[in-house]
Amino acid sequence: MPGPAVRRCGFTLIELLVTTAIIAILVSLLLPAVMAVRETSRRSQCRNNLRQIGVAIASYHDTFAMLPAGCVNPRGPIAKRPAGFHHSWTWAILPHLDQTAAARQLDQNLGAYDPANRPVAGLALPVLFCPSDMSGKTSIDRVMRGAGLTNFAGVHHPVEAPIDTNNHGSFYVNSFLRSEEIADGMSSTIGVGEIIRDPTDLGWVSGTRATLRNAGSSLNPKGTPRRPYANDPATIVEPDPTIESGTLVETFPLEPTEVEEEKKPVEDEGMLLRPPAPAMAVNADYSVGGFASEHSGGAQFLMLDGACRFISQSLSPGMLEQLADRADGGASVEF
Repeated sequence: MPGPAVRRCGFTLIELLVTTAIIAILVSLLLPAVMAVRETSRRSQCRNNLRQIGVAIASYHDTFAMLPAGCVNPRGPIAKRPAGFHHSWTWAILPHLDQTAAARQLDQNLGAYDPANRPVAGLALPVLFCPSDMSGKTSIDRVMRGAGLTNFAGVHHPVEAPIDTNNHGSFYVNSFLRSEEIADGMSSTIGVGEIIRDPTDLGWVSGTRATLRNAGSSLNPKGTPRRPYANDPATIVEPDPTIESGTLVETFPLEPTEVEEEKKPVEDEGMLLRPPAPAMAVNADYSVGGFASEHSGGAQFLMLDGACRFISQSLSPGMLEQLADRADGGASVEF
């Protein structure tokens, strides 16, 4: 007599496939939401870092009655080579970023690339990073063998041009601008914006394209030039043979009060309104580039009054240039 039938429990192949499909659909629906939440958090942290930089710049301004210079150097233009004095505005605000110990270890009498300054120049300071910039980027520059990079750069000019003493932005060679020299107003002028860390840059100590950019490029992606420049030898800046190697032999005072004595009491071009800056062709060593971020749709910027604004990449090029120029006479724009 046959025994009782045994009932086997389990999933059929069809049931397993249906269950797997349902789980896959739920994950595909949930993953974008998780990624969006993470990006929102990263963007918030990036904004907080930018706000800290704004507070540091304001503190520097309160102390010295002027903005830090974008680059301290005996003269311009500035090449993107590790040779020269090249003290950056980021270096200048270190004590106001709660980095007093780092500031004290940097020798202000030596150039940014002097071996004595490299231990501090190689620090990866979290306040200088955007958490969204993680796609294969390192925080250390390979060219300088350990220079710390940054995601934030000051505005040196409205369009592509070499970093020099006559730029129209707010941070350029030996600028040290007073608030009254920002003719368009602090609340209507961009001071600092986001960039994507580039391992070929020279680090946050360097007043080159590593910490200075212009508004003559599209915001995203990669800050590529918005318009071509003619290869005109008459407008190409040739390399300066006096800064080919090492630090400069001549010394240059870093204290803003000493530099201010060498400036004119009030620069005419800093007080008077002027027509928009023309674009020009530049030697590759002197090309600068623009702002960019890993955020979708645009990049975050710091106005000179300390306000943080997210600027859409769809903003017209003319408006971005207008916001970058400290004295073009343009009316305040909504963005």
